[in-house]
Amino acid sequence: MVGLLLPLTALFAALQFGYLHNALTDIRLWTPIIGCLALAVAFIIHHYEHERSKVSSGVLLFYWPFYIIVNGLKLHSLVIREDVGENNASFILLAICEGVAVVVFLLEYMIPKARSEYQTVEDDEQKCPMEDSDIFSILTFGWMTPMMRSGYKKFLTEVDLWNLRRKDTTQYTEEQFTNAWQKELKKPNPNLWIALARAFGGPYVEGALYKIVQDLLNYTQPQLLRYLIAFVSSYKTDKPQPVSTGLAIAGVMFIASVIQTLALHQYFQHAFETGMRIRSALTAAVYKKSMRLSNEGRASKSTGDIVNLQAVDTQRLQGRRKGTESP
Repeated sequence: MVGLLLPLTALFAALQFGYLHNALTDIRLWTPIIGCLALAVAFIIHHYEHERSKVSSGVLLFYWPFYIIVNGLKLHSLVIREDVGENNASFILLAICEGVAVVVFLLEYMIPKARSEYQTVEDDEQKCPMEDSDIFSILTFGWMTPMMRSGYKKFLTEVDLWNLRRKDTTQYTEEQFTNAWQKELKKPNPNLWIALARAFGGPYVEGALYKIVQDLLNYTQPQLLRYLIAFVSSYKTDKPQPVSTGLAIAGVMFIASVIQTLALHQYFQHAFETGMRIRSALTAAVYKKSMRLSNEGRASKSTGDIVNLQAVDTQRLQGRRKGTESP
């Protein structure tokens, strides 16, 4: 299906070259050419994804809706400008590409990927579904739906809970922290915060990016509201704005609110995950260190001190990383 879009888009570029006089300087020619390159990259990602991945690619799941929206805007523009008669072939090609893109997106998103025999053997009923969830399920927390539905029907117990993801297990987090701390010990002045940032900073930075998106959209909403008020006020004048303008502003406001909510919740999710991993890694590191203490070390550190390090101090580090405590 993706391979069909490549020649169609190339043919559309050829038609645009025939319609336009100053073709090399017109963006309407370069747009389908860039689209061909993007489709070629998407075709390669599709090939490797179906060969090696159990989860739909997040890049493709965002690319195809974007492609469908842009193509739909092109079709809408041809209809509004009444260029369908003059560019009938271009309109038909765009309509075919739009239909094929919708089918490709539905197949990519809704049809589960075939699992090999080895993957089927590795499947576990208690495996956390987040590990095999696509990007939309992760952003909307759709992977939690089975657990929420089960909790609605009965009282949940420990047996009903899923296993932790591998990256959330104490064994994995302790290994990550130990490797980062060993690198710090090679320096003259090792720093715990640098080791923590090296071991667990990636997801936290990703959460910070979500927070930036949320903050930017927080400033965007008043501007959109200003445009909406101007649209409503235009109907008190002799030149009212088109109804489509108001619908577009309302649609953008709705989409911005949805993205803002998703970004904020993803920020909190990443912050809590990072805090949990830091606490579990430090608790395991302190425990392993306490098992290797010499007699002199055991005399200088009581059992209560070690328990405080594992329980109280790691909890404070977790709270600071999440931003729930002041430094």
